[in-house]
Amino acid sequence: MHPQPFTRHLDGSQRAASLEADVLPRSAVDWLWKSDNQGVVIQCLQATDGGMLDPLEAPLSVGSPLWGQTQIDWFNILPESIQAGFLAQQPLRNVVASWSSGSDTRLCVVINGDVVETTGGSFHWEGGISVSPPASLTALQLHPHPSTTPLGHREAASSMVGRTITNRIEDALTLGQRFQRHSAVLVVKLHASPPDPALLDKAVMLLETALRPEDVMEILGPDEIGAVLLDLGDTPLATAAAARLMAMRLITALNSSAAGDSQPDCTAGLALVAPPVTHAANVLKQARDAVVHTRWQIAPHVWVSDPNLHRDLTSRVVLESELQHALKADEFVLHYQPVVNVQGEVVGAEALIRWHHPQRGMVSPAHFIPAAEESGLIVQLGRWVLRNACKQLAQWARIPYKANWTIAVNVSAKQFAQASFVDEVLGALSETGANPRRLKLELTESVMVTKVEEAITKMTVLQEQGLKFSLDDFGTGYSSLSYLKRLPLQQLKIDQSFVRDIHKDPNDAAIVKTILALAHSLELSVIAEGVETTEQELFLISAGCRFMQGYLYGKPAPIEQWP
Repeated sequence: MHPQPFTRHLDGSQRAASLEADVLPRSAVDWLWKSDNQGVVIQCLQATDGGMLDPLEAPLSVGSPLWGQTQIDWFNILPESIQAGFLAQQPLRNVVASWSSGSDTRLCVVINGDVVETTGGSFHWEGGISVSPPASLTALQLHPHPSTTPLGHREAASSMVGRTITNRIEDALTLGQRFQRHSAVLVVKLHASPPDPALLDKAVMLLETALRPEDVMEILGPDEIGAVLLDLGDTPLATAAAARLMAMRLITALNSSAAGDSQPDCTAGLALVAPPVTHAANVLKQARDAVVHTRWQIAPHVWVSDPNLHRDLTSRVVLESELQHALKADEFVLHYQPVVNVQGEVVGAEALIRWHHPQRGMVSPAHFIPAAEESGLIVQLGRWVLRNACKQLAQWARIPYKANWTIAVNVSAKQFAQASFVDEVLGALSETGANPRRLKLELTESVMVTKVEEAITKMTVLQEQGLKFSLDDFGTGYSSLSYLKRLPLQQLKIDQSFVRDIHKDPNDAAIVKTILALAHSLELSVIAEGVETTEQELFLISAGCRFMQGYLYGKPAPIEQWP
């Protein structure tokens, strides 16, 4: 999981107060630590005298980056996420880990760190570490976890069935209670009579390759495998969908590996690790009971223990299937919303996807975009939008008064992350003959949270071809100034949540003015979305905003309805 963003940078006078009031109670901070501007730990000192630890046994090793501390076993975050958070200038908030001290004692640590600005504009981390004694480790439900039970030791493992997986479920319960993150327990059943050891070995191998480092798997019996999938999402539905996808991939892989008519009969049960359940054994039982339900069904190979969640997940699966069909059947259409300048002249449009369902009519993007994001179909949808927007640009180029209009296309984080993204954009421009200088790609701040250097490289290549980039929903995400000044952007887009009450809420007004001043200093243009009234328009113009978009100028509509 990622630490929650912390929206202020601290100077030295504020730091102690932050540790005391914002991070942990002052008495709970056992160590104070500091990094350099590369994330390398340069100091880790005991906060008070007479601590329970030898001063030579610091939880962090000086000279190594925080994400490269070999004596630390991260619990609720991956080392790569810590590094990405440092590059994005995010603070650390309640990062839980276990620490193997020099005396071979295993302790629980909770690490916090603030982003501190130093002379010259560079940044580093400073923070506190709370250390729990060995007795507290059990209370925090942290245990060592082997990834699997060795295949060659099934008899020895039989007496320990469920113990490793039970420990990890307890970890997941703690994660949910402390950080409001959801995990899942997956039980896979191989319905072979008699049990087939070779099939079990293959299932273990396939499942193990699909697991992440923080997950744990265990053989529960001669025809049964259990897995705890830690920190899958922030909602029950998203968590269940992610777990189901893993289960279906396993089942599909087993089926495709079978020769001839020997199709293995394989089903899976899912249970979410979430309140009101508080005992690991109950969660494991729910997942096993869910497997029984799969035997009563004709189609589903995966069953969720919670009936309401199973219904919602089934609806989501149906929706994803319909989305796949809609892509093949060309049921999507583009609507365009005009963008105007301060004179009220149309200078371009934003392309917005709509789904014309054959039975339900026009389906709101709010209904299908989340499903597309979670299923990965958003990548295919993004390609479709990009190609059709380029076709529209090519058509406008033949109309003199529209030849200079631009089209803004939203690019999801998943689409942007594709290795082929740059080639796909250039390919769409080449195939349609669209002018790249008339195409604007809108990225959200989530694209920049990780792999900033990769993002800069992709953007630079496309910018050299004439494309422009706009940062969408600016101010609602992480908004790190360090990457903002480095990215090859041409525009910031003020989110409509700030525009809505701009003429009567002094806080919104102040935020908008600050964004405009920041953009001006960075030589970026600004567009405000969600402009619906003349009062909003007049305020924005007086504050220096030169481009606007909203119902005041026109709702999104098919291009055929444009003048």
